[in-house]
Amino acid sequence: MDTDSEMFLLAAEELNFTRAAKRAYVTQQCLSAHIKKLEGRMGGPFLNGSLTWR
Repeated sequence: MDTDSEMFLLAAEELNFTRAAKRAYVTQQCLSAHIKKLEGRMGGPFLNGSLTWR
């Protein structure tokens, strides 16, 4: 599994970017960048701003 996917899974498990970033030992900005990169590769957004599924 690549880092982008791992970051997405952490956010999905936690339903909170702050907690997910802390678990990954990265900043929220870094976590968000990984998720945006994955969304770009997959062709669209997975989450909206409140961490609910699209």
